[in-house]
Amino acid sequence: MIYVGVAAWRPGQDDPAPTHTNMNLSISKISMPTRFMIGILLIVVISLGIFTILMSPPSGELALMALFLGITAFVSALAGYAAYRFGWINLSPTLHWTILGGYALASILTRRRKTGTGRFADARPGQRTR
Repeated sequence: MIYVGVAAWRPGQDDPAPTHTNMNLSISKISMPTRFMIGILLIVVISLGIFTILMSPPSGELALMALFLGITAFVSALAGYAAYRFGWINLSPTLHWTILGGYALASILTRRRKTGTGRFADARPGQRTR
C-alpha cells in the first residue's frame, strides 16, 4: 500500500483527486529518458548563457562553443544512459566511485576537445607568438 497525501492508494486503482497534500506533478508523467535529455539540454543552454555573459564572444565563436558543448554533452549523456541502462552504476561499490568515474569521463572529454581545438588554433597564422 502506498500512502499519497491522506488517503491510501493501491496499484490498479484510479489516481486520487489532487489535493493540497497530494503533490501530483505533471513532470512525473514524462518518461525518464525524456527528462534526462531535457536536463542535459537545460545544462547546455545555461552553460552557453554564462559563457555569453562572461566572455561576450562573437557569434561565430559562440556557435563553435555550442557545437563543442553539444558534442561533449551528447557523448556524456550517451555514456551515462548506457551505464544506467546496462546496470553498470549498480556495480559501483559507493557513490564516491560513481562520481569519481563521472569526473574522469568529463576530464577525458574536455582534454580531447582541447587538443582538437588546439590543432585548429595552430593552423591559423598569427595566432601563436614565439
